[in-house]
Order: sequence, then structure tokens, then C-alpha cells
Amino acid sequence: MKINILRTTKSDSSISMKIYASNLFKELKRYPNLKTNLISIKGTNLPFIKNILSKDIFYPFYAKIKEADINHITDHSYGALAYFLKPEKTIVTCHDLNTLEYPKQSSWLGRKRFLYNLKGMLKAKHIIAISESTKNTILKHFDYKGKIHVVQNGLDKIFKRINNIQDIKKKYNLNKEYKYILHIGHSKPCKNVELILKTLNKLSRCKLIKVGIFDKKHKKLIKTLKLKNKIIHFQNISQEKLVEIYNIADALVFPSFLEGFGFPVVEAMACGCPVICSNTSSLPEVGGDAPYYINPYSDKELEKAIKRVLNNSKLKEQMIQKGLKQVKKFSWKKTAKQVMKIYEELIKSSK
Repeated sequence: MKINILRTTKSDSSISMKIYASNLFKELKRYPNLKTNLISIKGTNLPFIKNILSKDIFYPFYAKIKEADINHITDHSYGALAYFLKPEKTIVTCHDLNTLEYPKQSSWLGRKRFLYNLKGMLKAKHIIAISESTKNTILKHFDYKGKIHVVQNGLDKIFKRINNIQDIKKKYNLNKEYKYILHIGHSKPCKNVELILKTLNKLSRCKLIKVGIFDKKHKKLIKTLKLKNKIIHFQNISQEKLVEIYNIADALVFPSFLEGFGFPVVEAMACGCPVICSNTSSLPEVGGDAPYYINPYSDKELEKAIKRVLNNSKLKEQMIQKGLKQVKKFSWKKTAKQVMKIYEELIKSSK
């Protein structure tokens, strides 16, 4: 059985999509009856038209030429590839529909191109949704006639508790007099970073470790609230450093309005970092009973949650232990095994 894992272009900046495709490919390579290929193209760095050239013109023709027994498009925003492939041999993994659910975070053209790719995705006979929440969102927006399988993401084994916490805190010059909350991710509106910044302003002896970018609006808010000295900012860091940061943080704060899965929640729990997150979309499904859940529209709830978790050692330890138990449910080996069953079903139905 020949399988093509169609990943994002090499110039695409979406890290989570690359993590999904590369880990799935790595695990599927272990199956001796599969001939698995990781397919992509270099892409182009030209402004504005780079995605049109790479995703909508070059890549579809390349995917058609390389067509296999099963073509697995691993990112729904590349769903337009399905226009050029045989529907009965095509699977698309849908991670989220945030651009439809939260349209203000994209331009008019961005929304149109996103919808074009989603309509391509719907041509595939099978869709993999990474959570029940994502599946329900697909059915909310589309009358899809194919089959939707829920297969959750895995967790890289690098994310785990480490012993030399004090040495790592010294490495990052953390002050013992402060508590440190953590946020991982981009700054699109659905991430609700503004709520974190406004809450940070109300907290004494507390600093924010931010991994990812701040947009112009957030930079202006940081300046207005005079939060510069309360923020430790990293943009691009290695996985090894990310593991260290999870381990030294007192809590991950993740008040997103929408999440298809929420990698940081699982990664944090695996590193023994308590999680405070929204009670919306996929997060309760992924976090189980381990996180402290809050209403992402309530600044009072977030403030109360942070204070409780940071100042209650017993509660914090309970959350850590529940988190370590919850993450045992996630592995890329398990994900690949479930995906393999879908491949087998697809092959049988196409004969």
C-alpha cells in the first residue's frame, strides 16, 4: 500500500501542522506493509502571491503526478489539493475551522481562500477531525456526505518533567520573589492574549513568560499598562528550551476562545505544569479533569484562577498529578494506529 502524507509547503510557518505531519509519517514508517512518502514542495518567499503560486498552482499538479493508493492531506488549509485527487483515495485532516468561527482574525481574501480550501476538503470521502469539537464544527457549517473520524493528536516524548529545576531557573534569571505564568502561541484574536495582559496588570509579584509573537495591539497595551518589566518574551525557541520553560513555569494560562486541539495544554501537563484554560471548544475534551477551567470572557474568573493555583500548593499538586495521568492518553503511536485503520477501511471501500 502506497501512502502519500501531503504536508504543508516548506516555507509555511505553521509549526503545529509540521509537527502533525512529521510525527504521523515517523510512526507510519514502522508499518512494513506500507510504502509511506512525505510529500511537500519548497514553496516561494514572494510577498502576497507566494501562497497562490505554491499552494494553489504548483502543489496541486505535483500532488496529482505523485498520486498514491491513499493521499492524506494533513492540513485542511491545503484542502484544495483534493480538487486534483481521486476522492475515494483522499483523506484530509481538519484541525479547526477558526477562520469561519472567528472571521475577524482574517482578511476578506484570507476568508475566501480558506473557504475555497474547505470546499476542496469536502470532496474527500474521509475527514479526520483532531477532536470531537472540530467534528461538530464541521457538521455545523457543512452538510458533509462522507465519513468523519475523530483521531486526537499525539504527544512528543520530549515533553516530560525534569529534575534540575533550580538550575534552569537560574539559567533564565528567574527571581524567587515572583511567580511565573506562561502562554504559548500566536496572538490572533482567538487566543485571547489581551485578557492575559489585562489580568497580569492586576497581579502583584507575578510575571508572564510569553512564547510567540505579540501583535501591534498587544504591544500598545503592554506600553499603556506599563507591563514591559513583567514580561519575559521568547519568539522562536527549540523544543528542548520549550520543555525547560514548561518545567519552570508555575502555570500555563490558556484562555483561548477556540482551539481545535491545544498542543500547549497537553505539553504543559506532561511537564508537570498546571493548566488554567478555557471551558470552551476542545479544551475540556483534551484536558479532562486536570485543568482549572475558566470562562474566557471573564477577567474576574481568570484572575481568581491564577491566584488560587499560584497560592494553593495542595491544589497545584493535585492538578499536576491529574495532568500527568491525563497525558498518558496521548501518543503519536496511538494516533498512527487509528489512522492506519482508516487507511485500511478506505482501501477496502475503493475496491
